[in-house]
Amino acid sequence: MIRAIQALALMVEPHSQVSMCRDENDNRVLECAIDGQADFIVSGDTDLLELQTFQGIAILTVRDFLNRIENM
Repeated sequence: MIRAIQALALMVEPHSQVSMCRDENDNRVLECAIDGQADFIVSGDTDLLELQTFQGIAILTVRDFLNRIENM
């Protein structure tokens, strides 16, 4: 599964600036997701998961992500 995800991965240098989360590291994740045109953010971070979605990008746990792609 990891190899399949790596094959689809894209390295992103963000240009957007987000200040949505109290943790600056979480804001960097959101910036990368926006500029990388991500469909999902997969995380165990409770602050990110609390958002559920950000600018149309679903924020999911690993389990929820695997369930979603299994049904695609």
